[in-house]
Amino acid sequence: MLYIDECYSLNGGYATDFGKEAVATLVKKMEDERDSLTVIFSGYGREMEEFLQMNPGLRSRIQFQIKFPHYTADELYEIFLKFCREGGYGLAPAAAQELQNLLKALHRSQGETFANGRLVRSLFERAQLALAERVWSEPGTASLKLFLEEDIRSLKGYQDVAELLKAPPGSALGRWVLKASTNRLPCDADRSQGSFFALAESLQLVSVSFIKKS
Repeated sequence: MLYIDECYSLNGGYATDFGKEAVATLVKKMEDERDSLTVIFSGYGREMEEFLQMNPGLRSRIQFQIKFPHYTADELYEIFLKFCREGGYGLAPAAAQELQNLLKALHRSQGETFANGRLVRSLFERAQLALAERVWSEPGTASLKLFLEEDIRSLKGYQDVAELLKAPPGSALGRWVLKASTNRLPCDADRSQGSFFALAESLQLVSVSFIKKS
């Protein structure tokens, strides 16, 4: 199996690079060794559309698309809680409500590169930093493992979060996975990492679009 993430980096657009030659070689290899080789290409939707235009053999091999949604706001909240459990952290009731409101607002304004689980991990790590700074300023009185409302509210101060909150609601094209396979194999998905492996029954490419979680 050969897995190529962000495969559109092969589409450099320069006359001196070997991206098109590499893709042409892969297409031929997929045909010549179709009984023993699986190739998976993945990346974001708009760039993947450009990638498909690099070689006419790519698009012609795609027989169907499978679309997977982004996590819902409630699912993003559950991911944050999972990080809390794993790290031994708790959420005060007001902090939990503030977090839910923040995630709902971020989910509404999601764009093409909405980060799904990676976004939640970033928010969690930043909340840890806010908690640590608060504990440092209140030694002996603040809990080391309890997020308060002010810790969550501080997340809105980060530039990337503020820009997401200001953005108009949008629909993300998300990631595509183009896949060639010869055997029936099980499917496995990990939306938090933005990857999906759709193993088909025959030699085909599968375009997977994340419409709704690297």
